[in-house]
Amino acid sequence: MAPAPVTGGGSKMKSLLPVILGIVAIVFVVVTLGTTAWYNVNSSFSYSGGSYSYSSSLGLFSECATSNGVSACAGYTNLNGSAGSLILGTIAVTILGLVFVILGIVFTFIGSKRQAAGKMMSMLPFIFFLVGGIMILLGPFLFMGAIDNVFNGQSGFSFFGSSTSASGASVSNGPGIDWYLPFGSFALCLVAALMLFMARKKAASATPAVTPDYTQTQAGYGQSPAYPAAQPAYPSAQPAYGQPPMAPTPAYTPSPQPTYASPAPMAPAAQPGAAPVCRTCGQPTTYIAQYSRYYCQNCRQYV
Repeated sequence: MAPAPVTGGGSKMKSLLPVILGIVAIVFVVVTLGTTAWYNVNSSFSYSGGSYSYSSSLGLFSECATSNGVSACAGYTNLNGSAGSLILGTIAVTILGLVFVILGIVFTFIGSKRQAAGKMMSMLPFIFFLVGGIMILLGPFLFMGAIDNVFNGQSGFSFFGSSTSASGASVSNGPGIDWYLPFGSFALCLVAALMLFMARKKAASATPAVTPDYTQTQAGYGQSPAYPAAQPAYPSAQPAYGQPPMAPTPAYTPSPQPTYASPAPMAPAAQPGAAPVCRTCGQPTTYIAQYSRYYCQNCRQYV
């Protein structure tokens, strides 16, 4: 079984960094939903009798305008079909993106508390952060379409703003602070998603391979083979274990030395059905009935 990874304080903090980025992204989205500074329009002109000025701040839910020092805010009630649909689309994708980022934070936090998670479970935070960031990023583009539709495609209105002046009249327009917050939120979500993806890839490559434990899966492996209960005593020295079996000793010629009686024949030992492998080199062994042991031809020793 693979050992559990040891996690320290630094790695734990690193795993929670996407959560912190997601929280900051949520703050950006909440600010964009609660204020009216998505797009600003300012105009002024002078005439023989005086001057006139007008400024307007467009938000997701209402417009606040100031005309000659008089301010008022009103909701979008008189927008035509296309502009109204684009405004609603901007609100929808922004809120839905916010929900996805929240889910990404929740699943990232859950994953940091678990030692191991399934493949799909580890991919969910990455997916939530990436999809949530993309949906939040769609908001400014849809809102720009609504502005262009409201002003009937008049020149001077652009994605990053513009300014024109002629004959005593000047018109300027451009994004407000809330216009740029969705871009910042998308960047934070993208960084969090990339961090989660790289962390998952690193964890997958660092997982050690599981090797089988032969001492547990094979019966009798790793234990000394059982010897017969009674072994005949040989007067001559036994060959040292770890050496190959010796050739039969030739008959003794008459000499002054006393001769020894031949040992009683041994009963053939039952050979096991499957020979174990050598624990040193892993090669199959050969059963030597004379010594009732297994011998490795490669290592030249008994196992």
